[in-house]
Order: sequence, then C-alpha cells, then structure tokens
Amino acid sequence: MKSFVVATIEGKTNVYDYAGFNSATWNPVTCERVMEEESFVILGKLTGTTYNEKKEEVRNKAIDLQRIDEGGLSYGEYAMIAEYFETYGKRYGLLREFKENGIC
Repeated sequence: MKSFVVATIEGKTNVYDYAGFNSATWNPVTCERVMEEESFVILGKLTGTTYNEKKEEVRNKAIDLQRIDEGGLSYGEYAMIAEYFETYGKRYGLLREFKENGIC
C-alpha cells in the first residue's frame, strides 16, 4: 500500500499509510481535538475521476499548502513536497504554474 504525506499547519510533515492516518486522526478520544487544532493537506492519492477533476484537485492542494505553510519544515520534507507537485504538475500540465508560484 502506498503511503502519503500529511503537512500540518504547525509545520510538521508526517508520512502515513491509510490505516495509520485513520488511527491518528479518527480516534474517538482525540478526533475532536485533532480536527480543531490542526489543519492539514493530504498529499497522496487523488480522488477525482476525470482528468480535469484531478487537475483541479492538485491545484487546490498546492493552494492550500501555500496558505497553511508557516515554515519549520526540513529540507527533506520540502523536497518530498516539491517532488510530489513536480510529478503531478508534469502529469496535469501545471508545472509552469507551480514553478511560477514557487511550489516546485
């Protein structure tokens, strides 16, 4: 199973598989606290069904990430995020836009 990156508003980046993410965020005891205290962007599998839906989803993830990123990430974490957006930027014709906006 593929893993995906979760970037939080606090500047932390974690790599999860789907079961690990669900257990970390949907625990009945901590779910309310996690959802109130943290905003996050999931960089991973796209949920859209058509090319245009997936393209907009990638664009929206980039916008959300720029909006909530307050710094504090390591170079390795920024490299993972840049690689993600470079890959999907090439796939969906967004690479020039992402480079102009400093995403990758």
